[in-house]
Amino acid sequence: MLPGGDAEVYHRFAVLYHLLPLRVLEQFGLPPLHRGMWPFTMDTMHVVGFPADLRRRLEKAWSYHIWPFLADGRLGDKRDFSQDDPLQLLSHELEYWLPHAYATIESFVCDGFEPVPIDTEDLRARFEEIRSNPDVEGLDIAQPRMGGYVWSGEREAREITAAIVDAADADGRLRAVIDAIRTNRQQDDFSGRWSRAKEDFERAFHRTRSKTKIVFVELPGTVPVQGPHAEVDFAPAAGKSDTAGEAIGNVVWEDLLAAVDVKSRRIVVVLRSGETKVGEISRILGYANHSPVSKKLKMIRELAARQLLDPSDASGS
Repeated sequence: MLPGGDAEVYHRFAVLYHLLPLRVLEQFGLPPLHRGMWPFTMDTMHVVGFPADLRRRLEKAWSYHIWPFLADGRLGDKRDFSQDDPLQLLSHELEYWLPHAYATIESFVCDGFEPVPIDTEDLRARFEEIRSNPDVEGLDIAQPRMGGYVWSGEREAREITAAIVDAADADGRLRAVIDAIRTNRQQDDFSGRWSRAKEDFERAFHRTRSKTKIVFVELPGTVPVQGPHAEVDFAPAAGKSDTAGEAIGNVVWEDLLAAVDVKSRRIVVVLRSGETKVGEISRILGYANHSPVSKKLKMIRELAARQLLDPSDASGS
């Protein structure tokens, strides 16, 4: 679950922001910040003058930063999606990285930070009272951890970044997709759910003088993140809701990234999906009928048109 709204961009993606080295922050016009806080207990960044297009800048900066990790060092210092590269990034959803970033940080905290001592009779009695409460049956009740630095400096931040990328691509599928995009070997591999969206892309570019290749790819089985950016396909429930014992699988759809290759006139859209048994959350929060992925695909199509179409073509699409 993620908070929505442009005002929450920093707080949503602070973990990723603070992993970026100074040179990358400066390159993409992002203000350097003092130490961050996770999880949040207070807003320490309310006086920072973030740019109005903070999310877009952060998407580009994070893509640029993690590319060598995804390329396994094969490209050396060369980075795709740079301004002089024919392969241009149109969109990169940062939500994909958050579950893996949080899990990585939690593992570092569990391994490196000592539990807060329970050193009085009152505290021990209170702790046992909580653990024996029937309302928390099935939950793992543990002592809170001491605070401290998860990382400090660029070297440690790089180690955390590498761990996050490895966690996000534990099965190697993300690297395989990106490598196929980079080498122009990617073919259509997506759910029929998005056939109409692909047809919209093809119609938008069919009048161009040079043929444009449209490729849709699906990365299934990813960790679903419900929020204003995601679409949920609700499966028919056996009961009144999809909670508790009646939980069923609902598919959460999100866009992952999109790129355009100006030289070869190729557009690649990568969508991701994952199942959740608590799809009711999206209904309760009012996200059920917003169609954010469909709207994002329309925006990607318009961005690609600016890169590929002549004004005369665009006027007729």
